[in-house]
Amino acid sequence: MDKKEEWMKEEYQDLIKDIESNSPYKRNPSPQKKWMSVTEMGELLGLKKTDRYWLLQT
Repeated sequence: MDKKEEWMKEEYQDLIKDIESNSPYKRNPSPQKKWMSVTEMGELLGLKKTDRYWLLQT
């Protein structure tokens, strides 16, 4: 690769970085989970199966 091609490649990379940093169409992080299953809740709270469902009914 000669110097001109190398320079063009660097310019291209700089242009891409500039566009990505100033773009209004940036990727947003995925939203956090809003729901959890009964099993997940029970494991998080350390509850047995019967207690998990009892807690939901009250």
